[in-house]
Amino acid sequence: MFIGKIQHSAKTSPITKKATCWKGYKAEGKKKSPSGKKTKGGKIKMVNNCVKA
Repeated sequence: MFIGKIQHSAKTSPITKKATCWKGYKAEGKKKSPSGKKTKGGKIKMVNNCVKA
C-alpha cells in the first residue's frame, strides 16, 4: 500500500509523450516557441511545428 506516493504510468511520462497538434493538423519537426518561453538552461523552448494535414 502506497500512502502519499504517486505512481506514474508510461502514458504520463514526459519522455514517452506523443507529438500532439489540433485536429486536422500534424507535427512536422520543431520550431522555437512563439511566446519566447525559455528552458531552465536559458535557451528558447522548442515546440511542435503543426501544419495542416
